[in-house]
Amino acid sequence: MKVGPRGQVWWIADESDEPNYLAGWGAAAGTDFGERVREAHDDLGAAFDERAERHAEQRDENNR
Repeated sequence: MKVGPRGQVWWIADESDEPNYLAGWGAAAGTDFGERVREAHDDLGAAFDERAERHAEQRDENNR
């Protein structure tokens, strides 16, 4: 099917309860890839939250 530059394609998701994040990753199946991605996500989220908090504190100090 051809889709133009502004076209959108939608499909019905698999009906399973749990998404299989490793499906289609081939060589990553059977490895700790999924867990490492989750850990990286958590680390990046924590770093973002920390930076946002420092930014808010600095903004508050500058407004005094």
